[in-house]
Amino acid sequence: MSWLAVMLAAFACFVLVFLIKQRQFSHPAVQFPYALKNEPFDEHERQLLDMLQQTVGERFLVLAKVRVLDVLDITALPRRSAWYHANNQVSGRRFDFLLIERGRLRPACAVTLDRGSDARDDFLAELCQRIGLPHVSLTPQQAQAYAVVRESIERALT
Repeated sequence: MSWLAVMLAAFACFVLVFLIKQRQFSHPAVQFPYALKNEPFDEHERQLLDMLQQTVGERFLVLAKVRVLDVLDITALPRRSAWYHANNQVSGRRFDFLLIERGRLRPACAVTLDRGSDARDDFLAELCQRIGLPHVSLTPQQAQAYAVVRESIERALT
């Protein structure tokens, strides 16, 4: 008879915990935990976006925060593990800005804001070189100068 009491007590505890957890997970903030950002760009990104639109806005469309995987294809690899490795290397990366040719809508130049993370910038620079996409990396100070931005982009495009 005591085993029956223990089983009933365990079952009652299980039901109680289940009901409490159900109530917690049914809260709207837990079911859909998203909110609109007030500003999608930090101060330096916003300044560079404005500068790019001033310098090359008539020739190119300026797209912001473009995933690297949206710009390139991973070529056929003999083994699936090699494909996953290549995919994982670029899956979380993005270009801060991508200049797109008006009319043809082809990527013309990738622009990144150099925030001091050398490994990220080195990988993106090598990747762009290998796929034939011009790449410009600017520091926040360089991004504020019209002449520097224009010259860097023109140099990369020629």
